[in-house]
Amino acid sequence: MANKNSTKHEHEDLPRSPLLQPDENVLTVRYSPDERREVIENPPRFQWIPPQIGRHSYELQLQRLSVSGQPEGKPTYFTGIAFPFFTPAEPVEPGSYSWRYRTVSDARGPSDWSQSRRFIVPADAIVAPVAFDRKRAAGIRPRLAIAADGHKALISRLDEMPAWAAFVERSVLSWVEKDIPAEPEAYPNNLRTAELWRRSYITCQEALYGIRNLAVAGVLQRDAKLTARAKDWLLAVAQWDPEGPTSRSYNDEAAFRCATALAWGYDWLRTELSPDEADAVRSALKARGEQVARHVMHASRIDSFPYDSHAVRAVSAVMVPVGLALAGEDAEGTEWLDFAANYLAGPYSAWADEEGGWAEGIHYWTTAMCYALEAATLLRNATGLNVFDRPFFRNTGNFPLYCRPAWTRRGTFGDDSTLGDAPSPKIARNMRLLAAATGTPEFAGYADQIETLSDSDESAFYNYGWWDFRFDDLLREASFGPVDAASMPPEPRIKLFPGVGWTSLQSRMDDPDHQIHCVFKSSPFGSISHSHADQNAFCLSAFGDDILVQSGHYIAHNSSMHRKWRRQTLSKNALLIDGQGQYADVDKFLARQASGAIVAHGDRENHQWAVGDATDAYRQMIPDLLRAERQLHMIFGCAFVVIDHVAASRSVPVSWFGHTLGQVETGDRSATIDTAHAMTGIEVVYSSGSVEGLSVIGGFDDVDAAEVEGLETSRRLSIDLAPAKSHVLATLILPVRKQETPKVMCFVEDQGFGRILYCVRQRFDPVCVPLAPQPG
Repeated sequence: MANKNSTKHEHEDLPRSPLLQPDENVLTVRYSPDERREVIENPPRFQWIPPQIGRHSYELQLQRLSVSGQPEGKPTYFTGIAFPFFTPAEPVEPGSYSWRYRTVSDARGPSDWSQSRRFIVPADAIVAPVAFDRKRAAGIRPRLAIAADGHKALISRLDEMPAWAAFVERSVLSWVEKDIPAEPEAYPNNLRTAELWRRSYITCQEALYGIRNLAVAGVLQRDAKLTARAKDWLLAVAQWDPEGPTSRSYNDEAAFRCATALAWGYDWLRTELSPDEADAVRSALKARGEQVARHVMHASRIDSFPYDSHAVRAVSAVMVPVGLALAGEDAEGTEWLDFAANYLAGPYSAWADEEGGWAEGIHYWTTAMCYALEAATLLRNATGLNVFDRPFFRNTGNFPLYCRPAWTRRGTFGDDSTLGDAPSPKIARNMRLLAAATGTPEFAGYADQIETLSDSDESAFYNYGWWDFRFDDLLREASFGPVDAASMPPEPRIKLFPGVGWTSLQSRMDDPDHQIHCVFKSSPFGSISHSHADQNAFCLSAFGDDILVQSGHYIAHNSSMHRKWRRQTLSKNALLIDGQGQYADVDKFLARQASGAIVAHGDRENHQWAVGDATDAYRQMIPDLLRAERQLHMIFGCAFVVIDHVAASRSVPVSWFGHTLGQVETGDRSATIDTAHAMTGIEVVYSSGSVEGLSVIGGFDDVDAAEVEGLETSRRLSIDLAPAKSHVLATLILPVRKQETPKVMCFVEDQGFGRILYCVRQRFDPVCVPLAPQPG
């Protein structure tokens, strides 16, 4: 952590060298804080783009400003900053400030000061101080402490902990007699195959289970047999070649697991190792940690370019446990710990917003939080750093709670290994930990719903190869104690995650049998990473059924299903304009630019809405597009009106898609979708131009037939509009429980120069939605 000096700085009178200050772009971090964005945390989190040549040490100057914007009092200097991000340890007084930074070199002296940036710390900013005790982190082992009061105190209460008995029975004893696996093999001809890639990382996950679970149980129970077997596993894995098939560059998922397994083993079994054994394990641990840290800090450079999903995850998954295991006895390992702790306390994460949203979607929220929450708990237990005070960590349980009802299977966005299955029980584990760490019992109530409704198979590759639920329960119970649960609330009906462009509209969250849920996306992240070309798309679920869904199956990353269907706009409940969707290829710059935004929203009695602008998302494929805007309205909590506005400098056709696994019947301007518990009507209630027809198309265009052999085929309803320079299309979507009758009807009032869509329901005042005037 940096030093603080409130007097004139020692370098102030030295000659200065120029400071390179790179410009921001869509792939870089932003200079912050500044006047463009509200500061919501105190102390403020500082970040800047470093000069792109060499490593640097930094100094930061913080100046209080008067009401008139003039410097007030002496500036505060922070010195010895190792990374281009920094958080003061203590909160500052609310008010106006300016800040600037510079580099410092023993050889060249200080650079020029950077541009000065102003910001305001409001009185109601959330206080989230940074208390990081590095000496404690390098103290008595185990540093990977599963309890805040240390393992000696934990031993005395093991018999009182339900999680402990389950952990020993199901996650420890089975590994005693299990054969230690051989080192994973290389790919045939070094050409990656999805099957062997997955088999390799699952083998490494088993190595983690064998080492960590046996070591933890052996040490806490003082069981020599368990610790001896854990040591056997540890020494075997330490012999695997760090530069071989489990290296970071060859199979990063395997490498992450090997490094973490060695960290747990070295930390918990250090006293059981001879000097030669300790050297061998430490050497392997250091080599594997260095591979990951070098990629994170020097190749991927997430301090400058933060949109590397795996590199960001590696901070929590690898750098925290490896850093804790090596802290105090290895300078590089200690630096990795400092980087990881400061990153989690500061810039983490570019994928997130303060409301708790995660741009990559629910599945990658699950995997990211799996490691982030574990790392946060370990840091809290070992160093006193509590990142659960931060707004993102306080709020992020709201993201799955509002955007992935426990009974939905296909009502979501982005890459998702569980597509078509119930939400993973890992979401429930994440939510229980968040409930305990943040004191939010509704998160535990949502976890109850998942565990009650889920039929997810723990042996599935996306569970077994990633996490051990008994260890999750043990870590949470040992670190936080019991968790209270509260029922899901029936309100609110709209919840926004504006920074990532997700909006949830729902009713009756407290009753899954009667819940209606719609999630709408128009994201500034575009189609980068695990996001898809799905700006202004939505998914609809009701009464236990997924009705309008994310289409397709999870085959494997980079399969034809993944590249040619699931990532494409064609597979979404969205529009094709002139036969084109949004950019969905591999160029990160273009993918980030193919963005959308939630530009308006509202919440009135019986009427909630959000407006997405996806013009930029389509414009790369349709340069003469002028407008692609979608309004999504929830009416009376039971019906949805979708209004699309499209304009181009030439006449273009438009196709409106709705994907479903239900049976579809079509009429001239309407369709009905039949699912297990619902009949859903879709009606064109207004079109400014000619509706050429409605059709139903089955299958997955351009996907290798062998990939989907034997899998369920979805259908897409297509509403096709004749070419025009301007389109206004309003569709009514009305899900109704079977044996019940529709409750909402619509008509258009077109007197005068405007058009109003009236939505009526018996015993309620009508809801009026403006439509655009007829062109010309």
